[in-house]
Amino acid sequence: MRKASKMQLNAINHVKGPARVIAGPGSGKTFTIVQRIINLIVNHHVNPDLILTITFTKAAALEMQSRYLKESKDNPIISTKKEAVHFGTFHGICYTILKESGLFSKFTLVKETDKRKIIETILKNKGVTGAEEYDISSGVLDMISRKKNFCEISQLPPGLSGEVFEEICLDYDDMMNQQKFLDFDDMILLCLRQLQNHGKLREKWQHRFTHIQVDEFQDINEVQYQVVKILAAGYGNLFVVGDDDQSIYGFRGSAPGIMQKFSKDFENVKELFLTENYRSGSEIVHFADRVIISNKNRFLKSPVPMKKGGKVNLCFLTTRQEEERRILKDIKMLSIEQQKNSALIVRTNAEAYRYLELLKHDGINVHEQVKQKEDRFQSFVASDFQAFLRFCREGNRRSDFLMIMNKPNLFLSRQSLTREVITENDILEYYRNNREMCQKVKLLFHHFAVASTLSPFLAVRYFRKVMGYDEYLVQKSIPENRESFLGIAERLTDDLKQMKTGETTAEFFNRMQNSHENEKLSLTEGISVITMHGAKGLEFDCVFLPDLNEGVIPGKNSKTEEEVEEERRLLYVAITRAQNLLYLYYTNERNRKITRFLRGITAHQC
Repeated sequence: MRKASKMQLNAINHVKGPARVIAGPGSGKTFTIVQRIINLIVNHHVNPDLILTITFTKAAALEMQSRYLKESKDNPIISTKKEAVHFGTFHGICYTILKESGLFSKFTLVKETDKRKIIETILKNKGVTGAEEYDISSGVLDMISRKKNFCEISQLPPGLSGEVFEEICLDYDDMMNQQKFLDFDDMILLCLRQLQNHGKLREKWQHRFTHIQVDEFQDINEVQYQVVKILAAGYGNLFVVGDDDQSIYGFRGSAPGIMQKFSKDFENVKELFLTENYRSGSEIVHFADRVIISNKNRFLKSPVPMKKGGKVNLCFLTTRQEEERRILKDIKMLSIEQQKNSALIVRTNAEAYRYLELLKHDGINVHEQVKQKEDRFQSFVASDFQAFLRFCREGNRRSDFLMIMNKPNLFLSRQSLTREVITENDILEYYRNNREMCQKVKLLFHHFAVASTLSPFLAVRYFRKVMGYDEYLVQKSIPENRESFLGIAERLTDDLKQMKTGETTAEFFNRMQNSHENEKLSLTEGISVITMHGAKGLEFDCVFLPDLNEGVIPGKNSKTEEEVEEERRLLYVAITRAQNLLYLYYTNERNRKITRFLRGITAHQC
């Protein structure tokens, strides 16, 4: 067992009352939390069953539990205990509370497909145009989620007024309740309401745990915070650990302000800091501090690098093509083993996919994890492929044409589709006075004619590469931390090689989904290509950060001071993933400027 530092010991030895621990990157917060649990049990005789540690993901909870079991397995006091410490996520804890309340014992977690069917039904009932389209249903579901998490809704999906949106929210909750469904947002919000409105339930859970810990506290949103406050009210022993400089989930309702108001909501809060950085070399630590120090909405802290060295390279290239060649060259300077412990970190999933393909094309091994096939067979990409194949091969039905006619957007109107079977002549008649649209329609149906002569595999490749579906995917708004849509499309295309002669589209997709339910994850080793959001919590020997230009970070849509500060925190998170080598790249192609976050900060020019 490694020896704790003085800062870590101050946190480990905190036993009673509320405490807020500001833990910077690489400061050993997981080690500190685990050692505090052991200290509570061994030296202060706290029953393990009365200790709860909350994290934000199941993987993080399992990792924390694993670390605790490893650190405590040889302890004679803990090994004799029959009770176990509780580790869980916010959703897991809230789901347990709802189930044990008895009010929701017959409810089940809703599947994504069922959730979409419900919202599409509601939108159709409201007469919303394109209710069955993935983009529209996704936009409405996202707004419902933001509303339930008390997030600001700056812009409603096109065609929806505030009044209609409120009606949709009520209908959605009503239909979910009728079907006995719960989704993730329901779990926490309903749990909060039950705890607020039912005194016996509230009292029971306020006395269930004597000591509560919350990891990654900077990621908490207002609903989660209210639940934690209620649970901790019984004994007041709430220990929260986080770093406001790594608060990067504003779209989920998290904000540094919640962490800052902790001391106002609880009396006699112990303020603790973990500012020693055991991860990165001193040059990287000081560089990261010079980046984040410009943010106004933060706790002032002075990072202490515990490792010497580290190197920051700032690379200016004229064009993006030159930038790409330089990145490939720099990566190849590393050994194969070094590449396995390196990462290329980008702003969006679309950029991650672009660089992934660039690296593979140049013969550089990349770390990839392929998800189970049934996940992709339930995706909207699979639905689009099915609609395309059915339209080309199994009758020109209106419902199939509607799903694909504007992917990419040709600005075809639904009003042009006057029959259930779609023909080129009918649409040309509608646009008879619009020469440009007639040319688009003729080309589109030429493409359909060509695709209908090809095998399913080649037809879908034609749809993607020639007709422009891949372009539509790249331009599409992609939620963070989701698998690249282009990656899903590539694997689905490859799957179509297995389609049998005479097999209908529906039969094939059903067969593939059912036959791969137990398919394991396949892994390849090499450099990791991830987004800035996806990099949080990870560390690498060498980190490459391309495209550090205005318009990329901060993004074009970052207008307010709060949005810009979150973008700066996002860059800070990416920088602090590096242990020894950090490469930063920017260009002036089309008069682009280096990101404002790096201006005036010196680094080694490469």
